[in-house]
Parts: sequence; structure tokens; C-alpha cells
Amino acid sequence: MGCDIHLHIEYRLKKERTNVIREAEYDNDGNEVRKAITWTEKTDWQKYQYRFEWSDRLYGMFAILADVRNNWNLEHIDLRGFPDDAHSFTKEEYYLRVITDDEFKKYGDSWHNCCSVSNALSWGGKRFIMNNCEYTEHPDWHSPNWCTTEEMRNAIETIFKDEDGTYKGDYIQWMGLLGTMEGLERSGEYECRAVYWFDN
Repeated sequence: MGCDIHLHIEYRLKKERTNVIREAEYDNDGNEVRKAITWTEKTDWQKYQYRFEWSDRLYGMFAILADVRNNWNLEHIDLRGFPDDAHSFTKEEYYLRVITDDEFKKYGDSWHNCCSVSNALSWGGKRFIMNNCEYTEHPDWHSPNWCTTEEMRNAIETIFKDEDGTYKGDYIQWMGLLGTMEGLERSGEYECRAVYWFDN
């Protein structure tokens, strides 16, 4: 049976930043006549919006990223689990929304990432409330983890880069992923990570 990866890119500001939309205005005597309009960009993780299928089963990468299918005993990234501070979209892809048995009978096939209360109880996974809805762990997902841009670069170079500096194998999509992560960090103001899990 094959194993697939589910991967999301997230980024955030390293330091909170206040952006000025409109400067304050003052009269000739220095009295403020109109307040400035600002908004503060927080350091919460944001979801990078992209459409990309991660269907290639490159088990060498899986081995380094999360010790999955690691038949070569490769040194792997620390196993950190699913990050509690993941963006809500990433969480909604990783967890299943729990709905009543009646709702599931009526809407289950058309609602994305949901399960019935009966199924959630039978799986026995962790259940919690998020955005006023109940969620549970997906019974088919395993080995959640995340890595930094540098860790992704090191994994790619370990699997695909020859001693002479050339790349071999089916590396192009992984290089595209790395390019996206590096691009998000290029200004120096942001940091990026890949959040991922597997199914088989």
C-alpha cells in the first residue's frame, strides 16, 4: 500500500508590525483634527494559498521529513507532531469536523472533512472545539510534523544532490516548494514552515 503526503506552507512575521493606512492630520496650531488609521499585523501563522498536488511518493523525502517509510535509517527531522498554532485552514484540513449522525446522513458526502458523532466516538481520538465547531483527529492521518525552510533545503539536498553538486531523480516539484518557502522569507521580515502529515 502506498503512502501520500499532505503538505501546507505557512508563513508569519517574525516581529509584529503596525501599518499606517492614513496619516494623522493636524491644524496650524498642531491640534490633531483627524486620527491616523492603522492596523497591526500580528505574528500568527498565515496559510500560503496555492493549489498543488503532492502525489509523488518519494519515500526518501518522507523518511527525512518525518521518519515515515524510513527503510534506510536516514537521520530525520525531529518529530514534533502537528503544531498547535497552525493556521485554521491547515487545522481544518488535518482534523475532521464532527456533525450529528442525522447531518452526516443528509450532508456527509457533500461536506468536506467531516464525520458523524458515532464515528468520532468509535475512533476514540482527541476531540475539541474550534471556531464554535467540534473537531476530532482523522483516523487515516499519521506522522504529523513540520519543518523550517532550512530543514526542507537540507532534506532536498540529502535526497537529490550528488557529490558533484548536480541533482538527480524527481526533484523538480520539491525544488519548486523550496523556492516558494525561500521567496516568502526573502525580505527577512517573515519566516516560513511546511506543515505535513501522511496517509496510507
